[in-house]
Amino acid sequence: MRISPLVFVAPLLGSLACTDAATPPASAERIPVGILLDDASDDSASIEQGALTAVRQINALGGVLGHPLEAVRIRYKSDDATATAEIAVRAQLAATPTMPFVLGAVSSGQTLGLVNVAKEKNLVIGSASATRDGLGSAFEGRFFRTVPADAGQANFMADILAGVHAPAAGPVAGEGIAKCTNVTIAYQTGEAYASSLATKLESVLKDQKGMTPKVVAVSASATTADGYAADATLAINECVFLIHTLGSYAKDFYRATNALGQKTGKNPRMFGSDGISGIRIGQVDASLNGVIYTGPDPAPREAPYKEFERLFGTANGLATVDEASFRSSAYDVIALYALAAARAGTFDGSKVRLELVNVSRPAADGTRFTPKDLNGALGNATLKRRVNFDGASGPVDVDDTGDVGGKYVAYRVVVQGTTATIVRAASSK
Repeated sequence: MRISPLVFVAPLLGSLACTDAATPPASAERIPVGILLDDASDDSASIEQGALTAVRQINALGGVLGHPLEAVRIRYKSDDATATAEIAVRAQLAATPTMPFVLGAVSSGQTLGLVNVAKEKNLVIGSASATRDGLGSAFEGRFFRTVPADAGQANFMADILAGVHAPAAGPVAGEGIAKCTNVTIAYQTGEAYASSLATKLESVLKDQKGMTPKVVAVSASATTADGYAADATLAINECVFLIHTLGSYAKDFYRATNALGQKTGKNPRMFGSDGISGIRIGQVDASLNGVIYTGPDPAPREAPYKEFERLFGTANGLATVDEASFRSSAYDVIALYALAAARAGTFDGSKVRLELVNVSRPAADGTRFTPKDLNGALGNATLKRRVNFDGASGPVDVDDTGDVGGKYVAYRVVVQGTTATIVRAASSK
């Protein structure tokens, strides 16, 4: 099946082209920055692409404090207890002891597993995708992220299920999002992100929407049709909201639930959270028609994101760029780290983290910098001036705990003939 996600024209951006050829002299000491890539997650590719776009742009502009950044890819497997993010980071630190910063991990649970190594090694951990509440406090000041936490996502999900965010009529997304009366929240057993968000969504539906959802834990380890069918039997209802982190499981779960719905006459409406990575990036087919899933808005309708599209397109030789990924938030993580290090005058973890509020929050004079102005932002930060960087994924105003505010978006999978399209269905207020 041909996949046709939303795309945007990305013209060249002249002097801001991000090419490796424009990096600072090799004689300058390179600063290694780790990029954690989960081999079990479909999101790793977009995170790597966004981070590399920032690294190459920064190096083309002269680096940070005269030093080029060196992207160090660190691979781990979230589904393998012997190859976790923490194990992978510790191994990389043994080989690269001067590494001051790590982008990752992809999931909230694996990110939480980095707490001890961050404290021991004075690492700054920046996340482009972990949304679990309270991560900043767990890291005691060594953490920041560029996606909003789950508290806001649970409210948005509840509004979706309550029919608050029905989209305007149109040729593709005109069905609207009708209110659900009987909801099942299905979440992955033993996954910190899934269980935490499921609890929050259940609470909001009960306390604010007057609904009593059915909450079930699904195995996420099913490998046969019978296994998926067993999970579908637990979840079958008028509306099913799956909170999960493995896209491959999600697709098989939806297929099994749809089949059971047709057999029983229930034909449930299907919803998913941002953890369902395989759907978000466009790996869809006809069995997923109509599925609606939510997550942090990766492509806010603002100028900085458009600038990032041009940078990314130029760096990768692309005429069009699909929006549904974590590329923009990964770009912002690297950009913010570089700006904070420039203002701190050092790559020391504890000092860099303290400067994040001074390179992201609104300035008194209203001046702001965006991706196309990163050179000016780095220059001002190096001079110890306050910088308000508005990133590709949004304003990214980092608070004292490392969190940012932000909007959420809901996408609908629409299958027409042989084409599956991912379209925006609603945005948070």
